[in-house]
Amino acid sequence: AMLIRQAFAGAGLPWDAGLRLQPTPPGRAFRMGFLTNLSNAKSFAFVTSLFASTQIARGPLWLGLSGVALMVMMSGAWYVALMALFSRPAFAESYRKARRAIEGVAGVIFLALGADLIVR
Repeated sequence: AMLIRQAFAGAGLPWDAGLRLQPTPPGRAFRMGFLTNLSNAKSFAFVTSLFASTQIARGPLWLGLSGVALMVMMSGAWYVALMALFSRPAFAESYRKARRAIEGVAGVIFLALGADLIVR
């Protein structure tokens, strides 16, 4: 509740206050990221739509396996690109400065999409 109150009050979030966090061990960071992705409904929807649009109903096994391999490569490339970008101090700082605006624009877009679904 405190975080929500602070966000609406414009106080920012605790990690914006220049706190120094302890580094997370690589194994724990991997597990946290893996479990986060497994529980992400958007990832499930992406995987489902990928297979629904590319798989043949009674296709050979190699076709299904190549679809899985393609999905793993696409996902890996996305996360490597994010890691490469955000590990650059200049990019990370630019994003930190623009984060509120980016999240505001994204919020407005999602509200518009939701309103469109309600109207239809």
